[in-house]
Amino acid sequence: MFEDLLSRHGLSLDRLHGFLCVAEAGNISRAAAGDPVKQSQLSRQIRDLEAFFGVELTHRRGKSIAISAEGLRLAALIRQHLHALDDFRLEQTGQLRTYSFGTTSSLMEWLVCPRMPELLKQFPNARLHLETWRSAELVNRVRDGRLDFALVRENAVPEDQLRLKLARARYLLAVPVALARKAKLPERPQLEDTARLPLALQVAGGTFHHMVTEALLESGVTWEPVVACQSFLQVRAVVESGCCAGILPEFFTTRLDPRRFQLLPMAFLQPHVRTLVLHWSERQMQRRGIEESRIRELAAVLKSGMGV
Repeated sequence: MFEDLLSRHGLSLDRLHGFLCVAEAGNISRAAAGDPVKQSQLSRQIRDLEAFFGVELTHRRGKSIAISAEGLRLAALIRQHLHALDDFRLEQTGQLRTYSFGTTSSLMEWLVCPRMPELLKQFPNARLHLETWRSAELVNRVRDGRLDFALVRENAVPEDQLRLKLARARYLLAVPVALARKAKLPERPQLEDTARLPLALQVAGGTFHHMVTEALLESGVTWEPVVACQSFLQVRAVVESGCCAGILPEFFTTRLDPRRFQLLPMAFLQPHVRTLVLHWSERQMQRRGIEESRIRELAAVLKSGMGV
């Protein structure tokens, strides 16, 4: 079995690991940390692997190199198999395994970290490695085995990939009561009324900012933010200071004191909802021996912290 694969020169764990380091670093220089001897070794290892597999794993991009599509696929395979071997080693030597979990920075701070005691119970005798990325990158990292789990927007996950729905939340306008009184906001305000309020808005790009911009253009209302924020947590903090209103997903408003803040559904955002899902790769779960029941328990822990 595998005699033809293993009888040829050019394949070794050291070569595979070297190429994976280059793929994850993005180029040879970064992978070698500027060491010219290491750079030469990595270049030679890549040539050996290209000869072995009969395919170009890199291509020139200006004065540097980029990983080819075939190289990215090989890197994912190497990562998966090295992870499996390392898991086996850790199990046999009684050491802690590491599981990785990723989401956006706001959700990490607002939802994941506060629920760490319950999350750790789902992974006894293990370490949790937390990563923050935008939704598209989180999905990429689950696909190629760099992440075990991701908490992401549902519309970022391709239809043929696995997910569990956790919460479906509206977007709300959070208004400090004192600010609403000062602006003489009516009991049932229209968009034109709320547009008089100073606004804190998440403008870090991505689908949310595009959605709000398009919805405002369609409504014919001009509403420039007074405070431009990079995350929903920043928006929430500005709202709590009392100087601005802010548009937030519903689960970021659940801990606002109703005596101090008014939460208003925004009619122009009603067609838009934010559905969060737990996303994972079936192959990754099989490789790591994680059963579906544990995935559902993990989802239940996360869902319990959303309050919607």
